[in-house]
Amino acid sequence: MTMLEVRGLSVAYGQHVALENASVRVDKGEIVGFLGLYAALLCGSALALVLAGHATEDALFECASALGTVGLSS
Repeated sequence: MTMLEVRGLSVAYGQHVALENASVRVDKGEIVGFLGLYAALLCGSALALVLAGHATEDALFECASALGTVGLSS
């Protein structure tokens, strides 16, 4: 049974893209975490905050800035 499913979530802070086309699915009983580069961890946190309805401009800006720093932004 799917408990949470999000498809194609995009969030931007001004011209900085924090999340672009993010998708997540969590089934009942699963424990989910975010692993990866510093930028991936920040953006995982941004995704969790957006899903919970508590995203702040600072969190989204940090994610977008980190992606640009490691050359992962589009």
